[in-house]
Amino acid sequence: MTPRRKALLGIVLFWLSCSAQGSQPIPEDLSPLARLLVGLVEGQEIGMNGTGGLQRGAEAASHALRDACEEVASKTPRSIDELSEFMGCSNDGMRLTFIVRLSGFDADRAGTQDAMSMVHKDIGRQICRNPDVPALTRLGVTLVYRYIGAHGKLVGDVVIGSTTCTV
Repeated sequence: MTPRRKALLGIVLFWLSCSAQGSQPIPEDLSPLARLLVGLVEGQEIGMNGTGGLQRGAEAASHALRDACEEVASKTPRSIDELSEFMGCSNDGMRLTFIVRLSGFDADRAGTQDAMSMVHKDIGRQICRNPDVPALTRLGVTLVYRYIGAHGKLVGDVVIGSTTCTV
């Protein structure tokens, strides 16, 4: 393993352990679904009480996710830890994309993409440890965790779908 891959693996695993411990409190003035979305990114279990709108069909669910992402936008960026920030979310129907900026990462640097693909499964496993994640994917929502580096360039995506968090 190259030094760059080791560094990326270490940073990503550090981020995962920090986010799993929880970061700053989620604002109480957000709707339950918006709070759930912030919790999904920051590794905090919120509970599924805000998902009623997701159970009324694809169109209603898409609107509920869009509205929740608009709410989240008023509270982002949010620092997750000293290495990462939650920048916001968007949806395309039932596909929800979270943007997480990793400070100090240059996506153009040699080895960054290879390192990200190497830790992809570890990140997915860590995300699935939050019980809200498989519950949400069972409702038909696909979660995309998009990691960006310096200048907004893509480091990598981790896609969590209905079969990702199987036990």
